[in-house]
Amino acid sequence: MEHPDYYKNKLTYPIPGAETYEQIQVRLKEFLADVVQRYPGKQVVVVAHNAVMRTLRLLLESLDAKTLSDYHPQLSTPLRYDLVGPCSKCGSWQLSQDPDTLDTWFSSGLWTFSTLCWPKPTRELATFHPTNVLETSYDILFFWVARMVLMTTYLLGEVPFRTVYLHGLVRDKQGRKMSKSLNNGIDPLEMIPKYGADALRLSMIIGTTPGNDSKLYEEKIAGYRNFVNKLWNIVRFVNLSAGTLNLLEVVPPAATLADRWVLSRFGSVARLVTKKIEEYDFSAAGEALYDFTWHELADWYLEIAKLEGGKDKMLSYLVTQLLKLWHPFTPFVTETLWQETFGAAAGSLMVARWPKQLPEYSESAEKDFKLVQDVVTALRTYRTENQLEPTQVLRVALKQPNAILEQSQNLIEGLRTKAKFTTDNLEALDGKELDIAGVKFVIGIDK
Repeated sequence: MEHPDYYKNKLTYPIPGAETYEQIQVRLKEFLADVVQRYPGKQVVVVAHNAVMRTLRLLLESLDAKTLSDYHPQLSTPLRYDLVGPCSKCGSWQLSQDPDTLDTWFSSGLWTFSTLCWPKPTRELATFHPTNVLETSYDILFFWVARMVLMTTYLLGEVPFRTVYLHGLVRDKQGRKMSKSLNNGIDPLEMIPKYGADALRLSMIIGTTPGNDSKLYEEKIAGYRNFVNKLWNIVRFVNLSAGTLNLLEVVPPAATLADRWVLSRFGSVARLVTKKIEEYDFSAAGEALYDFTWHELADWYLEIAKLEGGKDKMLSYLVTQLLKLWHPFTPFVTETLWQETFGAAAGSLMVARWPKQLPEYSESAEKDFKLVQDVVTALRTYRTENQLEPTQVLRVALKQPNAILEQSQNLIEGLRTKAKFTTDNLEALDGKELDIAGVKFVIGIDK
C-alpha cells in the first residue's frame, strides 16, 4: 500500500503529482458556477475522470468519505443533477426544493376564484366571478389559461371567462427575449420616474398587434413622452387662449369651414377608436387618435382657432371628448388635465361617460377643407424650394373662380404662407403658373 495515510483523511491527503479532493472541489465549484451562469435552463453533459465524479457527488449529495471511496462511476448510469446553487449565504451546492410547496401552475389555475376568498361565499366572489376577458401572453396558453378553465369548471361549475386576449412577448431592441442573463430588460420602476407611466403605456400599446411580439427600448419610450407632453401643451394652450372651458357634451354649432371639418374628423375618429377598442385592436385605436390629435387638431385647427377666434364652445367640446378618448391610453395625464380644466365638480374622468353624441360625417366639409390644406402646403413648399426670405411676400392669383378658396383667402394668408391674394396680372410680373388639386394659380414674388 503506497499511501496508507490516504485512507485516514481522503479529502486533504496530498498525493505527489496529484490534486487533493479539496483542491478538486475548489476547481469544480468554479466550473459549476460558470455552467449555471452560461447555460441557464439548459442540459449540459460533463465527461470527467473518477476523482472528479466522486468530488461532484461530494458537492451535490450528502455523502461521506467511505461512500466516495466505494463509488465507481458507470457510463451506463450517468449522474443527473438540476443545478440551483450555490447558496448565496453559505455557498453550499447541496440544495433541494422544499417538498411542502404548491406547484406554480396548479396554484395559478385557482387564480380566478382563490383571490376572491373562495371557498367562502363572499360578496366579491358573487360580484366578480365569472369575469368577461382574460389578458395574457400566448406562451402560457396551456400552462395557465387551460388550467384556469378546467379548475374553475370543476370546482365552481362556471367558465371563468369567455374571451382571452393574447398579447405577444416584449422583446428588446434587437428582438431578443428579455432575460436576467442578457441584462437587457426594461425596468418600469426606472422608466416611469424618467419618462412617465403614460409614455411607458403608449410605447407598449401603439405599434403592436394582438399575438405578435413587440420591441421595447428606451428611445421608444422617450418618443411617446414627447407626445404626452404635446397632449399636455394642447390642453394647457386651449385653457390659456379660450379663457374658461366648460364641460360640454352636446355638439356645438359650426360657424366656419374649419369648424365643420374638425367636427367631421373628430366624429369619424371617435367612432373608429370605439370600434377598434371593442375589437381589442388597441394599437389601431391609439394610432388613429394620435394622428388626429397631433396632425389635425394641433397642426391645423388650433392654428386656425388663433386666427378666427370665438371658439370657446368648440374647444370646450373637443377637449371634453378628447380627454375621454385618451383616458384608457394615458390615464394619469388626462385625469390631471380633466381636474385642472373642469374642476372637482366634474368628478373623476375615470368614471365619465364614453362619448356618445358625436358629430356627423360631412363629406363636403372634409373635401373643401382638404383643398385649403393642399393650397397652404403647396405655398409653403414653394417658399422652401425657392429659398425665399421670410420677409418676401408671395402674390397669388386664381386663374378661374373658386368659391371655397375665395372665401378662405384670409385663412390661407394667415397660416404661415406669407402669401397675399391679388387680382393683378402676375404673368406680366414673371409669375409662375401652378396647378394645385386641379385649381390653377399664378404666383409671383415681391422683389
